[in-house]
Amino acid sequence: MKDSKSVLLLLGLIIFFVYVLRNFLGRVSAFFFVPIDSLLFISQSIPPVVMWMFFGLLIGVVYGSFIAIKKYRLDLKLLVYPIGILVITICLILLVSFIKNKPKTEPVENQVGIETKKI
Repeated sequence: MKDSKSVLLLLGLIIFFVYVLRNFLGRVSAFFFVPIDSLLFISQSIPPVVMWMFFGLLIGVVYGSFIAIKKYRLDLKLLVYPIGILVITICLILLVSFIKNKPKTEPVENQVGIETKKI
């Protein structure tokens, strides 16, 4: 076991660096997550959070299969099935995301039925 002081010191350093770099890390994370989030928006009835959860579960299946293969000395060919399911699911979701016409939001005044006149 590591000394508890060294673990606390390491944790404190990590927190300090994250605090110092918070603006940069925020911009980088938005750069990655916003486009992926818009790709996962398939319809109004399925929010992107559900799709993120589904991807997390599939990645967990791949990771769990890898651990089981290493632990029980199984054949690596068994890893093809979960990776294949993950790839097929990603392709289907991206295909549906690009084919599906995303709803265009109208201005608020047209949604409530108020007509505007141009002068």
